[in-house]
Amino acid sequence: MRTKSPINQQKNLQLESLYLREAYTRIQAWKQYQDKISEERCNWPPPINGKTYNKYEEIIYSVNTNNSNYDSWFHRNIYKNFLMKTSQTQYMIYDLNKSISHKETKLEQEVRQLREKLKNFQLYKLNDIYLKPMYPVLPSIHYYLYNGISKELEGRLNYLNKRKIYAPNEKYYEPLCSSWDITWNIKNFD
Repeated sequence: MRTKSPINQQKNLQLESLYLREAYTRIQAWKQYQDKISEERCNWPPPINGKTYNKYEEIIYSVNTNNSNYDSWFHRNIYKNFLMKTSQTQYMIYDLNKSISHKETKLEQEVRQLREKLKNFQLYKLNDIYLKPMYPVLPSIHYYLYNGISKELEGRLNYLNKRKIYAPNEKYYEPLCSSWDITWNIKNFD
């Protein structure tokens, strides 16, 4: 086994005592610094308008008087509430089920109105027709489809010819393409 020499042990002890002394002096310096700060807090602020402040009020007072940009609305309210006596404080009971009321802006009002319109909006005027792009066929044109059936498809052709008379805007709820306005019955314009 290897044994430590007494010289190394002595050096280690000296270093350890040096570290302990340094730590002790640091702790002492920190305590003196804290005492100095607490003395300054106890002597400040001087009485204003005959009113003295304790060390807790001092912080609030300094924030509210010296720095106006530092969360001023928040600290102003703290300052008021902190200096009030407990008998003057009022407790408010909030109903968590109710939403907080605020003044509605024009944009919010428009959005709300559009949402209501979308809820009540029916794409088609007839309740029995759902998800069909075209208006119902007139009974007179419907007659040609079923009463002209032959092997040569005359009924179908008659139906399509009669159906072609009306413009697409009159047959569909919404235009399926933008070219309808331009190309509808273009052969008649030649």
